[in-house]
Amino acid sequence: MSQKKSKGNIIIKLVLFIFVMLALLFFPAGTFNWPEAWLYLVINFCYFIPTLLYLKKYSPELIKRRSKFKPEKGWDMIITIGASILFVPMFVISGFDAVRFSWSIAPVELKGAGFAGIIFSFVILFLVMRENAYLLRIVKVQEGQKLVTSGPYRIVRHPMYVAVMTQFTCIPLALGSLYGLVPAIMIDVFIVIRTYLEDKTLLKELKGYEEYAKKTPYRLLPGVW
Repeated sequence: MSQKKSKGNIIIKLVLFIFVMLALLFFPAGTFNWPEAWLYLVINFCYFIPTLLYLKKYSPELIKRRSKFKPEKGWDMIITIGASILFVPMFVISGFDAVRFSWSIAPVELKGAGFAGIIFSFVILFLVMRENAYLLRIVKVQEGQKLVTSGPYRIVRHPMYVAVMTQFTCIPLALGSLYGLVPAIMIDVFIVIRTYLEDKTLLKELKGYEEYAKKTPYRLLPGVW
């Protein structure tokens, strides 16, 4: 794929992302007067654009790898579909709850904690992508894949899932919705299951992972699991 075509695809995906997020946030809310949602979008762009530019310069192969999204394992397909289905109601419920109907009231401190968690998750995501050039969106050990044990991988074996779970849990809080936590926590459950199954796959298929697992015993939460 030419550099010009690749750039065009990225721009198209970015535009689609903007329209999808605008629809998911503001249509359920019934108004554009939702400061928390606008702040959430700003934080997203402050992360995505610099990170994309960084990866295009230092790790273009990672962008290509992550653009491919076709789960090869049956359980990975089921988990991916399940989590993806819950992604939409997480935003829809948050919009209905926080703005249109005010089913629950989230204090400012809770919203602040939510935004802090989102920023923290983006920092971890960047550090993970900087360290691991083999980071796919599916569970698969690639040909020639090397074991990564540096950066966040020194603390837990699946730091990206830590970041993703943190973000999904914090999005409804930042938006001011307690009911939005229901689908968010369900997504987290899917991720925990995927972590367990992916870990078993890596133990079988990735060279050196068994020794790494002994040195770094925790999958997601140090001292717990």
